[in-house]
Amino acid sequence: MSTTHFEPAVAGGSTVNPLGVKGIDHIEFFVDDADKWCDFFVNRYGMARRFYADAKSGVKGRRAHVVGQGRINFLLAEPHGYGPESDLIRWHLNKHGCGVRDIAFRVGDARAALEEAGKRGAKITRPLDEHDSFNGGSIAAYGDTIHTFIERKPHTDFAPGYKPVAGGFEDGDIHFAMIDHVVANVEHMDEWVDYYHDIFGFDLKMHFDINTGRSALMSKVVGSTDG
Repeated sequence: MSTTHFEPAVAGGSTVNPLGVKGIDHIEFFVDDADKWCDFFVNRYGMARRFYADAKSGVKGRRAHVVGQGRINFLLAEPHGYGPESDLIRWHLNKHGCGVRDIAFRVGDARAALEEAGKRGAKITRPLDEHDSFNGGSIAAYGDTIHTFIERKPHTDFAPGYKPVAGGFEDGDIHFAMIDHVVANVEHMDEWVDYYHDIFGFDLKMHFDINTGRSALMSKVVGSTDG
């Protein structure tokens, strides 16, 4: 027997977007084989190869593909060579296996977003980097996940050293238009509900409890008030 309890909820009444978040820019995966997982998303999900990076293109410590469709970009990075970047990816893989490292948000002003997040209590893990293609900086989130704030500049590549793949942007139908939501599995629910409210201004939208008799799940949904 299973039971489900679901109800909308509102907490905090936040009416602002303090970090200027516009949406999800990309999701970065640390993987054991970037080519294999690139092929997986291309062949199974119909995504397109968009960008590629390695030491020859100017990116140290990793080989990476960017695949996507519509407004979705997945960055798939494997360790390559030696140094701090490759050591971080190997450490993350040894601890977690293949999985998400960074849920990056598009913002209007990366410097302002990073400074405001710090004032609101976020731990800054990477100070602002300014490039020809984008400005960005990162904060810590749950577990070993981070959030990077990306302020993109028009008519530029994905990131320095990431080279466009010929024919990489789809011409046919778009079946995956955008990322609908992200699920975070956490140990202390209210701590992270408060985190996204305090740092991002996200409000509690709804919560539900599921009980099958042998297992149970409680979830809370938070999001920006302006969509």
